[in-house]
Amino acid sequence: TERYTEGQTLDLIRKEKENFLSLIRQQIERCRDEEKRAKEEAERSYVAFFSEREKEAKSLHEQAESKRASDYNSALKKAHEAATIDACKAAITKLSTFDNYKDAKKQIQWQKDKIAQFEAEAIAKARSKRTKNLLLTSIVSMCAIAICLFQFVVKPSDKYREMKLKNAKVGDVISFGAYEQDNNTSNGKEDIKWLVLDKQGSKLLLISKYALDCQPYNTKYTNVTWENCTLRTWLNDNFLQAAFSSSEKEKIPTVTVSADKNPSYSTDPGKATQDKVFLLSITEAKKYFSSDEARKCAPTAYAKAQGAYTDNHHYTLSGAATCWWWLRSPGGLQSYAAFVDTDGSVRVYGGYYVTDSDSAVRPALWINLES
Repeated sequence: TERYTEGQTLDLIRKEKENFLSLIRQQIERCRDEEKRAKEEAERSYVAFFSEREKEAKSLHEQAESKRASDYNSALKKAHEAATIDACKAAITKLSTFDNYKDAKKQIQWQKDKIAQFEAEAIAKARSKRTKNLLLTSIVSMCAIAICLFQFVVKPSDKYREMKLKNAKVGDVISFGAYEQDNNTSNGKEDIKWLVLDKQGSKLLLISKYALDCQPYNTKYTNVTWENCTLRTWLNDNFLQAAFSSSEKEKIPTVTVSADKNPSYSTDPGKATQDKVFLLSITEAKKYFSSDEARKCAPTAYAKAQGAYTDNHHYTLSGAATCWWWLRSPGGLQSYAAFVDTDGSVRVYGGYYVTDSDSAVRPALWINLES
């Protein structure tokens, strides 16, 4: 009032009014900005909150779906493994809990079809059992007939085999003992075919017509001779026991096996041994076989399955792919052994290392026909 009384003009009053109103508007604007910022912050918090809840809901949904898929796969596995009517019914109960999930209905129908199949098989089995009971008397009769056949047919075959052994001459092929050869153990062992190399009175020197197995000359790579190699042990133990009956083993004498030298090298051949089963030496392989062609040998299916190598460039006269087979003589080194190659030639120049795992075995032995 004092200012106005001092002569303030109307313009000054208006100016003061404008300043006051400007201050009011600035304050209002600041309030609006703060309200806007508060609103934006609230919106951001709202979006973040519901975004987090949405992620949690999605994760829970994925976990639930994963568990459902796992449970369904487990139910499917049990359904596929169901091999009885009760197991199929249990599978149907479990699959029914999945309602229309994936192919649940199709799987349930499959289990029902399996139940029907099992029931049909059970009926057929019951009928078959009744039929078997009716045929029991006939089976007993057939067994009796089989026994008679064994006595009157099989026994004479053994006598024929004995007669053929006694009449055998050098170059003949005879049967003696049995060993797995067709690589099908379910049908039993096959008769061993032997080539007669020599005959001295009632004694025959034999070598297997086919390579019967695949074995290393020695299981350890070292200096070795026939006297202490593992193949000698295998022949006179594992092979001897597997290939011959007690009566057949009585016919196989223990003989002195000479320590023949390698004619091309001075390698120590070791000492002579006492064996029932042995390998030919270099000297014997050349003595008893007249040519490379005669020395060619094919392995049995079993020997091939054991690892025996076959050469698709050399064949026997019957058209079978040939293998190489061990001799007992040493090679050019003490850790090598001589062998007959796939072309039938005797490899004396150095032999093959004793641990070779794809060389075949042709056992040799004497039999005494009077034993």
